[in-house]
Amino acid sequence: MRSLRARIETLLLERVLRRPFVFEDSRGLRYVLYPDENAAAYLDNRGNYEVAETRLCERLLQPGDVAVDVGANIGLYTLLFSQLVGPEGSVHAFEPAPANARRLRVNLLLNDAENVEAHQAAVFSRAGAQTLNLFDPRLGAWHSLGRPELPDPFEGGKLLAPTDTVEVDAVTLDGYAETAGLERIALLKIDVEGAEPDVISGAAGLLRQRAVDAILFEVSLPQAESLGHDPSEPFAQLEELGYRSRRIEPDGLPGDPVSRADDRYANYVAFPAGSDA
Repeated sequence: MRSLRARIETLLLERVLRRPFVFEDSRGLRYVLYPDENAAAYLDNRGNYEVAETRLCERLLQPGDVAVDVGANIGLYTLLFSQLVGPEGSVHAFEPAPANARRLRVNLLLNDAENVEAHQAAVFSRAGAQTLNLFDPRLGAWHSLGRPELPDPFEGGKLLAPTDTVEVDAVTLDGYAETAGLERIALLKIDVEGAEPDVISGAAGLLRQRAVDAILFEVSLPQAESLGHDPSEPFAQLEELGYRSRRIEPDGLPGDPVSRADDRYANYVAFPAGSDA
């Protein structure tokens, strides 16, 4: 049950506050939140509301590691990775939407995250310009290379479509890793609103070499469908490249093997076949 303090904070956000504010989470990470962008969810969880995924990352990343955040949005995972890998490690973050990328850079500055390289770019199956479809600014986490219609979480669930587009640069992970000199990635996170199979295609070289120790990836069924992807596609791709996908348990441990998304939105983790994970 939510605490009285959490209910009061939610009421303040919804009815009193009208401006962005700086929030400090349970790990001491600071980022700017907006009252009209579901900020209450962060307060309820004292930070990132993907609690199991956060616990998984804490298990997987060690000081000195290299992490890659594809679809960084405003930087919640980027900041977590930065803290976990420490000054001897590095984080490479990608966010194509201009407004999100600006907020990402602000949050990096708030946390003195000097071990992060942030790139305003999409990650895709091929390099070059791509059209990013933009939703209403309050739904900035939904921007997609596809054109899904999604239920409004704030106003009765009516279906919303993207309202604008912007041309963005795209890179492949294989190409970026070669340019940046990345030989091993401890954790690759992919959350790109349906284009996860395209990111995996562009990282096939790294994955065939088992140069990635773990992959945290989302499957959002409506977004994937808008790009013509099947719910089993990313799992089959990873299987072919030598990785086994698992569910994520509430305590952050890898769960049962999985080969197809059966939830509308869910995150999964993949490891090289035969690993001890």
